[in-house]
Parts: sequence; structure tokens; C-alpha cells
Amino acid sequence: MLADVQAHFGLTRPFHRVGNYETAHQRALVREVCAVVQTGRLVVVAGLVGSGKTHLLTRIEEERARSGKIAVAKSLAVDKRRTSLPSLIEAMFYDRTPGDRSKVKIPKQPERRERELRDLMRKNKHPVVLIVDEAHELHHQTLTGFKRLMEVAASAGVVLSVLLIGHPKLRNDLRRPQMEEIGYRTTTFEFEGVDRRGGHPAAGRPDPLYARQRHHHRSPRPGAALVRVLQRLESGIRSSPR
Repeated sequence: MLADVQAHFGLTRPFHRVGNYETAHQRALVREVCAVVQTGRLVVVAGLVGSGKTHLLTRIEEERARSGKIAVAKSLAVDKRRTSLPSLIEAMFYDRTPGDRSKVKIPKQPERRERELRDLMRKNKHPVVLIVDEAHELHHQTLTGFKRLMEVAASAGVVLSVLLIGHPKLRNDLRRPQMEEIGYRTTTFEFEGVDRRGGHPAAGRPDPLYARQRHHHRSPRPGAALVRVLQRLESGIRSSPR
């Protein structure tokens, strides 16, 4: 059926590559997160599966690249349950060391490693943000280690923030009594994406696009709504850069 729909409307790109419809709330959230990560905070964005966290992270990275005011390091480790603070420090060495990354040498001794990382961040002359996706799988010792890492950076006059993206479990873990040491230092954003009515649940109102559809099409015929959606997708795909 998908092949027939694409052939009928002349669609040449898969739906998942078209991009997400972004609400005003989501655009505001991107701006808020980008502002907070310049202040040396532990920042959490918590959202359910399928809420659009990956798209949100992409938008944050695009905004950061456009502004050029923040230096970014990002953990690419897949198995977050086994990702420790030393491996996250390695990510910072790889992403913040200029030149050929294959020639990056990371000290094995903890004391020397942290000192060299501190000196490396000092040379960048910009606030640094470490981004960790799927952070709800991190061990609690890794989470508490972020505090010490940020203190090391602050001692060198470097603003280091840590941006954690994950499920609501991450937010809940940071509220536990044993995590109080870093919980009160954390700025948390709730991200619920777009609900089935087309609006954002936290906003308490439907999205303008949804409101317009309801106003102009109060009693759509069966199948008519699908045709309108496909026509809108067709227009978006053809107008987007290939």
C-alpha cells in the first residue's frame, strides 16, 4: 500500500525523512535549552518513547551550530548501561581536540587525564556542553560523577554543562534522596511531544494547524482526511531540498 501511495502522489522520499511538524512550544523549548546549557548546569530533557526527543536533540544541535557560541561534545556509546564517566571523558577528548582524531592520546591515569581535559577545555574559550542521549540508562554513579566533572571545569574558569536526554525514569531517578547531591543542581524540562489532537498537552490548547483543519472540515468524509494529509506531505517533500 505504501508503494501505491508514493506512486500515486509522486513521492520520492520516505515519510520519516520529511521531518516533524514543530509546534511553538517545541521551538520555545529549543531556545530555552540552548540558553541554559551556556550557564554551567546539569540539564535534563525527559520525554516518553515516541515523543520526538531525537528530533528535538537534532534541533538543539542545529541551533547550537548556527549560533557558534557553544562547544559541543557528544557521547556516541550505544550501551549506556556500561557507559562510565571515563568513557564520557574520552568523548570530550575526541570531540574537543583539534586536528586528526585518530591521533588523540588520552592518558590512562585518572589524575593526569582530568588535568589534561581541564587544560583542553580552557583552550576552547567557549562554554562546553556534553550531550548524552538515552541517559536514563546511565548508572547513578555516573550521574553523580557529572558534578565533580563540572567542578573541575569551573576551577579552570570553564563553563561546562551536561545535557541529558532520556525517559521520565531519568527525571525520577534524580529526585530520589540518594541523588539529592546533584538533583537540586539540575534544570529539568518536560517534553511530551505532540499529542493525538495535534497540540501540546502541557499547553492545554490544540495546535493552530489542527484548529484550522477542524474549522474548515467539520465533518470530513471517510478517507478525505487521509487524502489531505498525503497532499500536505507531498507539498512538503517537493519543496524541501533534496
